[in-house]
Amino acid sequence: MHRVGARGRFQDNSEMVVKKPLPRIARSSPTLPETSPLQYWLGSAFAVAIASPEIADSQLFREERAYIAGATENRREEFGAVRVCARRALASLDVDAGALVPNGDRSPSWPEGVIGSLAHCRDLCIAVVTTEPHVLGVGIDVETCTAVDLGLESVVCTETERRFIDSYPRYLRDDLRTMIFCAKEAVYKCQYPITKFFLDFLDIEITIAESLDTFVVAKVHHDPDISQLLSRVGGSIVQLNGFTFAVATLTASMSAEASSTTKAVRS
Repeated sequence: MHRVGARGRFQDNSEMVVKKPLPRIARSSPTLPETSPLQYWLGSAFAVAIASPEIADSQLFREERAYIAGATENRREEFGAVRVCARRALASLDVDAGALVPNGDRSPSWPEGVIGSLAHCRDLCIAVVTTEPHVLGVGIDVETCTAVDLGLESVVCTETERRFIDSYPRYLRDDLRTMIFCAKEAVYKCQYPITKFFLDFLDIEITIAESLDTFVVAKVHHDPDISQLLSRVGGSIVQLNGFTFAVATLTASMSAEASSTTKAVRS
C-alpha cells in the first residue's frame, strides 16, 4: 500500500440516527506520548520505541546514510528517526543491531530471529519488534487521529466500510476513516514478509468492533489465495495523544495454515 496524497470531493451522506453506544473521543493536538501506554497496549511479547522525526545522521550507519543520501529533508528525518527507534527497541531485547538498510523491495530488514515493523507520520516515528518464536508477523501503523478525511474515503474504504462510517455521527467519521486506513496498512505490513503479496486498500475489508479497539480482516477481494491467512490476523487500535495506532499480528496458533497458504501464494 502507498500513502495517499490526492484529495477529491465526494458528497457526504445525511446524518443517520445512531443506536449504539458512542465512544469517547478526546480531542487534542498531537503530542509525543510516553512509551509505557503503548508497551502495555502491545503486550510483553513486543518491544516498542517512539520518537519525533528529526535528522539523525550521526546515529546512522554508513550504509544507512548512503541509502538515504539525496532524499528530501522530511524523508531523511523519518528514515533516520525510525531506525534509531528500531535499534533502541532491539537493544531492550538484548539484540545488537547493525545497519538496518531496507531490502530491495523497500521492506524493512531485521537481524536473524527478529520480527518487526516500522511506521511514521508527520509527527511521530515508531518501531515494534519481537524475538518471540510464536509471532509470525506484525504490522504497525500510525497517523494523526483525523488524518483521513472524506476526500479519501472512496480510495481507502469499501462500500461496507463506508456504510459503517456513515452509521456514526459526522464528528467521528474522520477518526473512523483513519482507523480503517491504519488497520489496512498494519495488515499489509504484517502479511507482506510472509507472502510477498502487494495489497491495495480496496483489496481487503476490515471489520472494526463496536468498541472501536479491535479489528479483523472480514474479506479479501480478488486474492483468494491469501484470504485464509489474513482471516487469522488479529488487530488492535488505540488513540493516544492525538494519534491513532493500529497493530496487526499473526501468531503460531495459525502456523500450519499460514505455512500451507504461503506455499500456495508463492507457487
